[in-house]
Amino acid sequence: MKSKIFLLIPLLWAGAAIAQDSTGTEKPAKKNLPVKNAFESNWIMNNQSMVVPFANTLEFDINHRFGTVEKGDDMLGMYEPANIRLGVTYTPMKNLQIGGGITKESMMNDLNLKWNILQQTRSGSFPVFITYYGNVVVNGTRNGVNWSIKGVDGKDSIVNEKFPNDASRFSYFNQLIIGRKFCDWLSVQVAVSYAHYNLIDTTNGNPHDRKNDNLAISIAGRVKTTATMSVLFAYDMPLNPATGVKPNLALGVEWSTGSHAFQIFLSPYTSIINQQDMVYNTNDFTKKQVAICFNISRLWNF
Repeated sequence: MKSKIFLLIPLLWAGAAIAQDSTGTEKPAKKNLPVKNAFESNWIMNNQSMVVPFANTLEFDINHRFGTVEKGDDMLGMYEPANIRLGVTYTPMKNLQIGGGITKESMMNDLNLKWNILQQTRSGSFPVFITYYGNVVVNGTRNGVNWSIKGVDGKDSIVNEKFPNDASRFSYFNQLIIGRKFCDWLSVQVAVSYAHYNLIDTTNGNPHDRKNDNLAISIAGRVKTTATMSVLFAYDMPLNPATGVKPNLALGVEWSTGSHAFQIFLSPYTSIINQQDMVYNTNDFTKKQVAICFNISRLWNF
């Protein structure tokens, strides 16, 4: 019996050594995987989050903005004209998402793309997410916009007529997002944005007031309070705003079930389309010109 026990000891020692070796090879590999659940969906209220869903994920979004609430006799803005967007996105491969949507305001149609260039790892070998987001938007309104032309006297004047050509309907938005999940309950991201309009709308300003090319910076984040609930915050500041254009300060809550995400929040941004909010927003949150807004996202994995 003793001899059998002595024979088993080296076998157990060898088995333990093999187990330790296999564990040692698995842990570093697992630590180098991307950080999970930095945000619960594509949206942080008015902004895109730094995350891209898993490959073969289909997402359907409903974005709704009521009117602003400052009047006091319009049932918190619910009697005011509202804006809505319906959108679909799909992740055909790892770290790349494509999508499109339609928006009530100015009958806008958009195509968009999001790409996780680099991802934060669990080991800390790379400390942040770096994500690109961009869209192209076509203004489908039949009436055109106010735009400036140079008269025979050499001075600019504003006319209101249909778009001079189809290219005038297009606008573009590009954003570089850098963010980090600091712990299980806190994720924060900052972004630099560039928007271009082929034809700028000069309504509510002189012809030189609004620019075709525009820059902005943003900060947004999530504070997770329970397993399914989070508090969201965001601030967006145009860097070369026209007269009367105001920044965004948004605050809201989010509930997530894994396949659903529901956000309700207050924000002066009501256009939904990023470049529209960035270039044309005149709602001032310091004057209570904010709207009750919500986003609903539904995800399917194939």
